[in-house]
Amino acid sequence: MLKRVILILVFLFISHEGKALEIDNIEFDVNKLNEHVYILAQPYGETLINFGVVVGKDGVVLISSMMLDHAPTIEKLIKNLTGSKVKYVINIDPDNYHHHANKYFASKGAIIVGQNNIKNKNKFVDISYEDKVTIDVGTEVIDVVHTSARNPGDSAIYLKNSNIVFLGDSYRNDWIAFSNTSGYKTHLEALKLILSLGNKTTKYVPGNRKSVVYSNVHGVDKAMKLHLNFAETVKELSIKGLSVDAITKNGKILEIVKNLERYNEFKGYLNEHVQDVINSI
Repeated sequence: MLKRVILILVFLFISHEGKALEIDNIEFDVNKLNEHVYILAQPYGETLINFGVVVGKDGVVLISSMMLDHAPTIEKLIKNLTGSKVKYVINIDPDNYHHHANKYFASKGAIIVGQNNIKNKNKFVDISYEDKVTIDVGTEVIDVVHTSARNPGDSAIYLKNSNIVFLGDSYRNDWIAFSNTSGYKTHLEALKLILSLGNKTTKYVPGNRKSVVYSNVHGVDKAMKLHLNFAETVKELSIKGLSVDAITKNGKILEIVKNLERYNEFKGYLNEHVQDVINSI
């Protein structure tokens, strides 16, 4: 039993311990998952924003172009790690962190891929799709699947050979994800769809994180159940006539979220999460 516990702890350490690489005074967190897939993260305050790199046979696929100001730095980072230039950029959702530097990479010859709703918002996109698009880069087959998890333009990006799914802002493993315009029921149904893409060994990569780079299916399932419990409790208390402020301070609500990694940092935003649920009732 002790040997099994030690092995589990070693596995968790290897899975969640990356290396730091500094480019232009920005310290990126670098996790190499296999010979052609990296999960990279850029710090914004105390939060790390995940993005992905897939090394294809004749170029790199960048999952999320990140912010325009840092595009040249990210370009240097990719060149440093892979020796290649960006051939495709895949936009995972309408958040600025995931598409802001589209034009920069397009000007360097990259092909920009985004869901129709992203393109319709006048974001720079070369290849758009309604439900799904598949890109084969030799080392990896990439399915980009429309989910509408939080917004109409949200997608999940499944690396079939590596069994890795990038979820963007539709999932986080350190706190509660906002459901935004989709509402919590649509959001949770979309996460069920995302889980169906993979299996028990799939790695699920959140858009925002602190210490945990990716989750397994059990981690995502646990987060979904917590989110549902939170939303249904907010709904129950709202129907009873409690104000947003009163719901935020309610013991039932605090009990649900108290064990989340970033509780002490983010508990001041609970009222916004309560309002997020109420907006979809």
